[in-house]
Amino acid sequence: AWTTTPWTLPGNTALAVQRDADYALVEVERDGRRERLILADAPQLRSSIEEFLRDDYQRVEEVSRFQGGSLVGLRYEPLYDPTAWGEQAMWFDPGQDGRLLAVENGQAVQRAYTVIAGEFVSLSDGTGVVHIAPAFGGEDFDIGKELGLLFLQPVDLRGRLPEGWQDKLNELKRALAAERPQMATRQASGVALEVLSEAIPELIGGSADLTGSNLTKTKHQAVITRDDFSGRYIHYGVREHAMAGVMSGLALHRGVIPYGGSFLIFTDYCRPAIRLAALMGLRVVYVMTHDSIGLGEDGPTHQPVEHLASLRAMPNLNLFRPADAVETVECWALALAESDRPSVLALTRQKVPAVRLEHSQENLCARGAYVLAPAEGAARVTLFASGSEVSVALEARAELQAEGIATRVVSIPCWELFEKQAKDYRAEILGEGTVRVAVEAAAALGWERFVGPEGAMIGMTSFGASAPGSDLFRHFGITAEAVVEAVKARL
Repeated sequence: AWTTTPWTLPGNTALAVQRDADYALVEVERDGRRERLILADAPQLRSSIEEFLRDDYQRVEEVSRFQGGSLVGLRYEPLYDPTAWGEQAMWFDPGQDGRLLAVENGQAVQRAYTVIAGEFVSLSDGTGVVHIAPAFGGEDFDIGKELGLLFLQPVDLRGRLPEGWQDKLNELKRALAAERPQMATRQASGVALEVLSEAIPELIGGSADLTGSNLTKTKHQAVITRDDFSGRYIHYGVREHAMAGVMSGLALHRGVIPYGGSFLIFTDYCRPAIRLAALMGLRVVYVMTHDSIGLGEDGPTHQPVEHLASLRAMPNLNLFRPADAVETVECWALALAESDRPSVLALTRQKVPAVRLEHSQENLCARGAYVLAPAEGAARVTLFASGSEVSVALEARAELQAEGIATRVVSIPCWELFEKQAKDYRAEILGEGTVRVAVEAAAALGWERFVGPEGAMIGMTSFGASAPGSDLFRHFGITAEAVVEAVKARL
């Protein structure tokens, strides 16, 4: 029903339009979900609007017309209650015979866009000037430069990822399995992000002054600046806590998926915001590189030891520690697919060998743990590892197999996902009845749940040191030889 009820903004009424507006507010139901649309309105367009709605929607819930000049409006979306508003803003231009129009780069095009933020917007008659108050000081803005870039973006406020977003990622996974590159998992993450940032326009990246080390910026992302908000990458500066807090705010607003990079050691600065993101169930991805003593000469101030264990202890947080490039791609896919919790990607500074040598359509990391290398014969030994130490476990397996000791290797990229699996699957992976040894260049806390009271854990028992990474692994005894020795002592 058409009414002349004036519109009242919720929340901060200072964001009201400077001029009277004349448009239609429409709430509709489509495919079982409600949507609210803003349509420019003029009396002569009523039939065109209703015809459009009859064609594309099941029914019209409400239409309200407002008195005033010939203006168009954009729905205001309050940050404190993003679920209160609908998904799409569509434009009817009275001068264009009622065709469905959007304004993009100063041009009217037939398109529907999702609103990610904004105020009511008015167009002064015949000038093409947008007046927005007071968020931008009441100044005039060019519609192509500001409105088209700031307010109209093809994103989904409900967090649904674009259709087909994994297609190119699967192509990348196939290529990496064939090429078997020796690369740091932070490099593999950068390669994955090149694909993901193109396929998912909602991705907003950033880093706390470590972009060159975290490899979090792609060629598809321009930098957001104080003068230009059209980009998709934020240079946060040396502000890890602020970065993590900002990302929570972006995720709460909806419409974007934030990720940000730093070193794993600096999750200490991010921890309060990570905890709140987990508590609130926000999809935020923390890209944390330099994940162990393998980072080398930066020394113990930068070498995480207790951090993996402490992050794994946090409820509703997924910690992914991939072993090679293929696992890194799979872990990125899983982190983005988790819409109700944050994820940490713990990635290496140093190069690691490829361990996934055959392509699998299935995301093997999705179960949290899987048999990477089965035993040749009836298994007597099960070796567990994550990240860069998976290659250590494989080396130990080769030595044990050469001595006739049938050994299997289990990669555990995500404890949290593994613990959600069915009891039978977990029992199969854990290999009860075999000698069980785990290896990880971090504190041993927590691994007892996998190796049991009779098993062993090869890991860190002190802070790190300053030396080349390969020297440190030998110095701290995180080697294939140490794994073999621990196995033989328990056979």
